[in-house]
Amino acid sequence: MKKIVVALLLAASFVLLSTVGYAEEKITLGKNNFAIKVSSINFDNKNTDDGVYVGAEGYKEIEKNLYLGAEVGYTSNDGSVKVFGAAVNSDVIFMPIELNMKYALRILNNLIIDLGVGGSYNYAKEEISGSDSVDEWLFGGQFFGDVNVTIGQVFLGINSKIQFTDKGRDTAKNYSNWRIGGQIGIIF
Repeated sequence: MKKIVVALLLAASFVLLSTVGYAEEKITLGKNNFAIKVSSINFDNKNTDDGVYVGAEGYKEIEKNLYLGAEVGYTSNDGSVKVFGAAVNSDVIFMPIELNMKYALRILNNLIIDLGVGGSYNYAKEEISGSDSVDEWLFGGQFFGDVNVTIGQVFLGINSKIQFTDKGRDTAKNYSNWRIGGQIGIIF
């Protein structure tokens, strides 16, 4: 009886250890990957309405599990601001252009998490009805994390990001924001 239990434990440990080794040997997000994101964007500035953010990102593996890439996104929000106590319609366009680095780690056979940091150059345009529009380019930085499930060459996941921007000279506003959403991508 003891020999059967020892043999079963030995066989089970062999199977478990071989799957751990297999998961470590598999590439995380490939040599290159590309994803489309749709997220909710929430601005820290109370005069800028929250909205939907759409972005595209591409990454290249530069070291084992370390990726360098870029993301470009867009959001256009209609809202209202108070000017001298009166509510006035406003439109805001925000487009971040980011250069990011992330580290990806395979947790389970098809589950990958990554954490990253980067810098950005952000275009912001605000148009208040009855006045001229104001646009600016602002420097920024961001921290982010993703959880992805791989299915062959495709991955699906959720993402979150916190982004900080400079205060604009013309609008005297910053466009710092946080985002949470989903993505679908391809590994190649």
